[in-house]
Amino acid sequence: MCKVRVASPLRPHLGGQKEVELQGETAEAVLQNLIACYPGLQNYLYDERGSLRPFINIFVNDEDVRHLQGENTRVGEGDVLKVFPAIAGGCRRRSLLRSPRAGNYPNGACDGKSDRI
Repeated sequence: MCKVRVASPLRPHLGGQKEVELQGETAEAVLQNLIACYPGLQNYLYDERGSLRPFINIFVNDEDVRHLQGENTRVGEGDVLKVFPAIAGGCRRRSLLRSPRAGNYPNGACDGKSDRI
Protein backbone atom coordinates (compact mmCIF):
# COMPACT_ATOMS: atom_id res chain seq x y z
CA MET A 1 0.00 0.00 0.00
CA CYS A 2 1.10 3.51 -0.83
CA LYS A 3 -0.12 6.66 0.88
CA VAL A 4 -1.58 9.20 -1.52
CA ARG A 5 -1.79 12.80 -0.35
CA VAL A 6 -3.74 15.33 -2.36
CA ALA A 7 -3.63 19.10 -2.22
CA SER A 8 -6.58 20.96 -0.76
CA PRO A 9 -8.07 22.03 -4.14
CA LEU A 10 -8.58 18.34 -4.99
CA ARG A 11 -9.82 17.17 -1.59
CA PRO A 12 -13.53 17.73 -2.27
CA HIS A 13 -13.29 14.88 -4.79
CA LEU A 14 -12.05 12.63 -1.98
CA GLY A 15 -14.84 13.57 0.38
CA GLY A 16 -12.57 16.05 2.12
CA GLN A 17 -9.89 13.48 2.88
CA LYS A 18 -6.28 14.63 2.81
CA GLU A 19 -4.76 11.17 2.44
CA VAL A 20 -5.82 7.73 1.26
CA GLU A 21 -3.99 4.42 0.97
CA LEU A 22 -3.98 2.63 -2.36
CA GLN A 23 -2.22 -0.23 -4.05
CA GLY A 24 -0.04 -0.07 -7.13
CA GLU A 25 3.50 -0.83 -8.18
CA THR A 26 3.99 2.40 -10.14
CA ALA A 27 2.82 5.97 -9.79
CA GLU A 28 0.55 5.42 -12.78
CA ALA A 29 -1.05 2.32 -11.25
CA VAL A 30 -1.69 4.18 -8.00
CA LEU A 31 -3.21 7.11 -9.91
CA GLN A 32 -5.47 4.74 -11.85
CA ASN A 33 -6.62 3.19 -8.56
CA LEU A 34 -7.19 6.69 -7.20
CA ILE A 35 -9.45 7.49 -10.14
CA ALA A 36 -11.23 4.15 -9.85
CA CYS A 37 -12.07 5.02 -6.23
CA TYR A 38 -12.70 8.73 -6.87
CA PRO A 39 -13.86 9.15 -10.50
CA GLY A 40 -14.38 12.90 -10.07
CA LEU A 41 -10.62 13.32 -10.28
CA GLN A 42 -10.38 11.94 -13.83
CA ASN A 43 -10.89 15.25 -15.64
CA TYR A 44 -8.65 17.15 -13.24
CA LEU A 45 -5.71 14.78 -13.59
CA TYR A 46 -5.96 13.58 -17.20
CA ASP A 47 -6.79 15.20 -20.52
CA GLU A 48 -9.14 13.77 -23.16
CA ARG A 49 -6.28 11.67 -24.64
CA GLY A 50 -5.60 10.06 -21.27
CA SER A 51 -2.34 11.94 -20.67
CA LEU A 52 -1.51 13.42 -17.30
CA ARG A 53 -2.19 17.13 -17.47
CA PRO A 54 1.00 19.23 -17.52
CA PHE A 55 -0.04 21.36 -14.55
CA ILE A 56 -0.50 18.34 -12.28
CA ASN A 57 2.54 17.62 -10.14
CA ILE A 58 3.22 14.10 -8.93
CA PHE A 59 5.87 13.45 -6.30
CA VAL A 60 7.02 10.16 -4.82
CA ASN A 61 8.70 10.67 -1.46
CA ASP A 62 9.32 14.36 -2.25
CA GLU A 63 10.90 13.58 -5.65
CA ASP A 64 9.20 14.93 -8.77
CA VAL A 65 8.42 11.93 -10.98
CA ARG A 66 9.44 14.02 -14.01
CA HIS A 67 13.01 13.68 -12.72
CA LEU A 68 12.62 9.96 -12.07
CA GLN A 69 10.85 7.54 -14.43
CA GLY A 70 7.73 9.63 -14.91
CA GLU A 71 4.49 7.79 -14.27
CA ASN A 72 6.47 4.54 -14.41
CA THR A 73 8.24 5.46 -11.17
CA ARG A 74 8.05 2.50 -8.81
CA VAL A 75 6.29 2.86 -5.48
CA GLY A 76 6.26 0.49 -2.58
CA GLU A 77 5.07 -0.09 0.93
CA GLY A 78 5.42 3.06 3.01
CA ASP A 79 6.00 5.38 0.04
CA VAL A 80 4.06 8.63 -0.21
CA LEU A 81 2.70 9.81 -3.54
CA LYS A 82 1.68 13.48 -3.57
CA VAL A 83 -0.71 14.90 -6.14
CA PHE A 84 -1.23 18.62 -6.52
CA PRO A 85 -1.93 21.18 -9.23
CA ALA A 86 0.70 23.78 -10.01
CA ILE A 87 -0.07 27.09 -8.37
CA ALA A 88 1.10 30.37 -9.83
CA GLY A 89 0.98 33.90 -8.58
CA GLY A 90 2.51 35.94 -5.88
CA CYS A 91 4.52 39.07 -5.90
CA ARG A 92 8.13 40.04 -6.45
CA ARG A 93 10.18 42.44 -4.42
CA ARG A 94 8.73 45.88 -4.02
CA SER A 95 11.47 47.52 -6.11
CA LEU A 96 10.79 45.23 -9.06
CA LEU A 97 7.09 45.99 -9.28
CA ARG A 98 7.16 49.70 -8.60
CA SER A 99 5.61 51.68 -11.38
CA PRO A 100 7.44 54.78 -12.56
CA ARG A 101 4.38 56.79 -11.51
CA ALA A 102 4.31 57.72 -7.84
CA GLY A 103 5.11 54.23 -6.55
CA ASN A 104 1.88 52.61 -7.77
CA TYR A 105 1.84 48.88 -8.31
CA PRO A 106 0.55 47.61 -11.65
CA ASN A 107 -3.00 46.27 -11.53
CA GLY A 108 -2.90 46.19 -7.75
CA ALA A 109 -0.72 43.09 -8.05
CA CYS A 110 1.26 43.70 -4.90
CA ASP A 111 0.76 45.48 -1.66
CA GLY A 112 4.49 46.16 -1.55
CA LYS A 113 4.95 44.32 1.72
CA SER A 114 6.01 40.93 0.42
CA ASP A 115 9.62 40.04 -0.28
CA ARG A 116 8.79 36.55 -1.47
CA ILE A 117 9.69 35.59 -4.99
